[in-house]
Amino acid sequence: MERVAAEAEIAKSVLYSLFESQAGLQVALMRREQERAFAVAARLAALGNAVAVEPTVATVGGGSLPGERLASFGVVLDAGTDSAAADGMVRRLRVGQPAVFGRIERDRVVLDLRSMLPEDDDRLVAAVSVAAGSGAPRDGGSGDDDFR
Repeated sequence: MERVAAEAEIAKSVLYSLFESQAGLQVALMRREQERAFAVAARLAALGNAVAVEPTVATVGGGSLPGERLASFGVVLDAGTDSAAADGMVRRLRVGQPAVFGRIERDRVVLDLRSMLPEDDDRLVAAVSVAAGSGAPRDGGSGDDDFR
C-alpha cells in the first residue's frame, strides 16, 4: 500500500510539473502573439488605417474538440461607423488575392492572428491595405494561398 501511495505522489508531481510547464508555454505564446498583433497593427496604422489590438477567443471547431476555445489576439479594423462598412471590408478582403477571412464583431472587422502564419504578415498588411484603399493593388494569384 505504501508503494502505491508513493507512486501516486510521484505521478501527481509529474503531472503538476507538466501543468506548470504548459502554463508557462501558453503565457510565452500569448506574449509572442500579442507582440505580433501590435507590430501588424502599427504597420497598418502607418498606412493610414484605423486599427486596434484586442484579445480574442477563437473557436477551434468541431470533430474531436467541439466547443473548444483558444485565447488569441486580433487586429481590429475600424471599417466605418456601421455594419455595412464592415460587411464591405470583409467582402473586399475575401475576394482579394490572397483572400483574407476575418469576422465582424460590433461593426468592426477582426483578424485573428492565431490562424495566420507570422511569415505571411507582409502579405496580410498588403491585403488589408488594398481592401481599405490605403495600398497599391496586389498581384493576382491562384487563390491557393488564402488566409483563414
